[in-house]
Amino acid sequence: MSEKKFSSYLLYAIGEIILVAIGILIAVNVNDWNKEKEQDRLKTELTREMIAELNYNIDRIKFLDTDTSKMPYPIRFADSLFMERRNYFEGGLDTNEIRKLFVGPIFRYNEFNMEYDVFEQMKQTNVINRFDKKVKTAIKNYYKLLEREEGYNRVTLEPIQNAYAKTLYGYQRLRRDYYADSLTYFSKNAWVFDPDSRDYLDLESYVDVIAGSVHSSRARMLNILENSEELKLILQEELESEDLDK
Repeated sequence: MSEKKFSSYLLYAIGEIILVAIGILIAVNVNDWNKEKEQDRLKTELTREMIAELNYNIDRIKFLDTDTSKMPYPIRFADSLFMERRNYFEGGLDTNEIRKLFVGPIFRYNEFNMEYDVFEQMKQTNVINRFDKKVKTAIKNYYKLLEREEGYNRVTLEPIQNAYAKTLYGYQRLRRDYYADSLTYFSKNAWVFDPDSRDYLDLESYVDVIAGSVHSSRARMLNILENSEELKLILQEELESEDLDK
């Protein structure tokens, strides 16, 4: 093969290699572009889902707060009853008043049960890192807050469960007897007339624990509510910003 022909073949081969390399680079860039677009789409989708998740948490907290807000009346009544028990019992027990302690629950044990699913999806898909620092920090701080407040709430409510367990043969039996026979239940529960009885003291302790726990739990709920509303506003602004960039 002449030197001239060899040079021609060499140039042709080099040209083919360059074309193949350019094709690969174009394909890689197109693939990267598609991945970026998919991540952008996923970010928008998960942002909307997180707003829905926040709405759930907000509604849940509002429900719990409404439910808990019903509790202070019997708590205040019970506290007043115990603080003034000497005069109250000396004047004779008003069964209609004491009945308020057990015709309905003094307290309902409630976990917050907040939703975390969308945040977990954002972490698993790495979408969380597509937000700017301010938004990413706000999201992470919010879910840390949820985890912390739910944990503290469980600790706060545990003494209530323990105190309630001690009322098995006093307060709890009183309620059972009332629903079984509302005419004779007091004859089976003479302890309600004795402020020094173990069952009476256990009920007093139970009410005292509730009074403190309700106040603490409600403060945590309102903190979650405030932070949920704030993050929701941040994410709504993020979506609006994305729409303007399109």
